[in-house]
Amino acid sequence: MLGDLSQSVSSFQEDLEAMGMDNKVLTVIFSEFGRKVVQNGSQGTDHGTLSSMFLIGKGVEGGVVGNNVELSDLDNLGAPNPEQIQYDYREVFSTVLQDWLGANDNSLQSTFLSPDYYQNRPALINPNNLVPASCYVTPQPPVTCACIQVKVVLQGFYNTVTKKMHTQLLGANQLPVSQPYSAAPFNYAGTESVTAWPDGTVDWLLLELRPANNLGQVTARKAVLLREDGMVMSPDGTPGVSFDGVNDGLYHLAVLHRSHLGIVSAEPIPTESPSFLYDFSNGPGQAMGEDQLKLIGQVWALRAGDADHNNLINNQDYNRWKQAQGQPAGYDAYDLNADGQIDEQDQLLWRGNRSKLGQLK
Repeated sequence: MLGDLSQSVSSFQEDLEAMGMDNKVLTVIFSEFGRKVVQNGSQGTDHGTLSSMFLIGKGVEGGVVGNNVELSDLDNLGAPNPEQIQYDYREVFSTVLQDWLGANDNSLQSTFLSPDYYQNRPALINPNNLVPASCYVTPQPPVTCACIQVKVVLQGFYNTVTKKMHTQLLGANQLPVSQPYSAAPFNYAGTESVTAWPDGTVDWLLLELRPANNLGQVTARKAVLLREDGMVMSPDGTPGVSFDGVNDGLYHLAVLHRSHLGIVSAEPIPTESPSFLYDFSNGPGQAMGEDQLKLIGQVWALRAGDADHNNLINNQDYNRWKQAQGQPAGYDAYDLNADGQIDEQDQLLWRGNRSKLGQLK
């Protein structure tokens, strides 16, 4: 395996030289797990503690930095004693980021937190290739996102008098700080969370982008917050939703909620326009399919009642509601109106929507 690595890097470096780019590219090789000393059955080395790092390129100050580890000083699993460490990998990365790429101290501190890593960075770049301090910059992450403004109303939460959704879950401190869609049937692995609740937060939603030419495929998913006026926002309160790593284009948008029937936008949404607003509450034709939204007052809302989220409001939802009836609710999907009680009001919401089938595919 090490032989394959050596041959691959050598071929890559020869290609760079042939293209006249060998003075512009720096290759860094390291093992994120460290390595044991003894070769395993597949002619590699298993996860261990310490390892060598390699910097390769014309801009590198050649040679060996540090001393060889003592191969007889091993831990009880056959890896080098971790007390032999000489350089933290973050010190090496600090060298690459600043001396080769020109990141300033503030950027390094934001990346590695402790100044020890960049203040003690080893001298690995040839003096002729060092970025002078006058050229240090604050690197900006690449902007690769699809941004949309979305408006959604949940039937169970909507008040026709105030013309807003209520925020009782927020007031009762019942909203989970981390996105609640990790369990089946959603199985969403996102890590969205809240450190400070934005004013007017109603609940969490799960949004999906689906290609305009293939509704059965999910390109990206994102957990977001719903505001009392129906606007979707990120967990920090920023209006709209961005899907990182998604190419701009036309996508249908699916909106999922833990106790309401999911919907899909009737029309593809242009994600390259952050000012574009798709308002599901504006009319029945905003959602794909027949009778997917319900008129509540003067707005069109997601139908309450699909608490098991099998895309169908049926007796299965009723039976589970009946089992929980009369119990106080915390963050329970069968509390369809989120008033803190699983009671007759929830049953009435279910009854008004029974036999409704969602059109998510």
